[in-house]
Amino acid sequence: MEDTYTMYQLEDTKRKPYLVSVKLNNTEINMEIDTGASVSVISQETCKQVFGSDHSLEKSPCSLRTYTGEKIDVLGKRNVTVIYNSQSVDLPITVVKGTGPSLMGRDWLHKLQLNWKSIFKIEQLSHNQEPEKDKELQDLLRKYPQVFKEGLGTLKGTKARIYVDKDATPKYFKARPVPYALKEKIEKELDRLEKGGNIEKVEFSEWAAPIVPIVKPDKSVRICGDYKVTINQVSKLDNYPIPKTDDLYATLSGGTSFFQARSEPGLSTNCTRRGVT
Repeated sequence: MEDTYTMYQLEDTKRKPYLVSVKLNNTEINMEIDTGASVSVISQETCKQVFGSDHSLEKSPCSLRTYTGEKIDVLGKRNVTVIYNSQSVDLPITVVKGTGPSLMGRDWLHKLQLNWKSIFKIEQLSHNQEPEKDKELQDLLRKYPQVFKEGLGTLKGTKARIYVDKDATPKYFKARPVPYALKEKIEKELDRLEKGGNIEKVEFSEWAAPIVPIVKPDKSVRICGDYKVTINQVSKLDNYPIPKTDDLYATLSGGTSFFQARSEPGLSTNCTRRGVT
């Protein structure tokens, strides 16, 4: 029977995680103290550091899920000798796929007597250094204003190419009907994209894909192109494997800066009820 455990790891970029340094099989590893994690875990990469060429793992009877319900790929488990201060204990560790942080969960916290005063002192020293980091940030903002200004940035010196079969016949799809409830929002979004230089009207085009309006959580509309009926059918595929969502989350874990790329001008031709853009 498979037991399901939840990993309640929520991160605040303004607060550094509480870290504790332990030795796993005489390899020093920094672990995040996570009282929301039912079990202690290390990534596949950390497992290689700790166990070297011995990659043997026992099958784990547990299933792990994140706070939002996504399933975490569990590779297996094994026992490890944990050394902390004067304590030495053999404890089970769960190995998960990816490169995320090592988490000390409740199963280990019940067995180890941590020096909480020392842990809180280190965190307080780190927190007191934040004003200096804020000053560095402000210096960077002043030094590179063009990089951090509002609006859509421009990538210069590089062009994107879509490789199409030589014998491909251009496909032109007329605009699809849109729900009346979304019509005004779509018009406003098209105006915004045109004023921002993201799209521009053209008189004629051999290629045109219909748009697909997506309602975002804030009730605004994102304009997407349905390229599966046009260019996707004749373009040459990139064989690079698309990573799974869990792999992306593991890679992004611990990150402090993220951005979202929006529609870029001159990248595509879409067919709307207002004409070709």
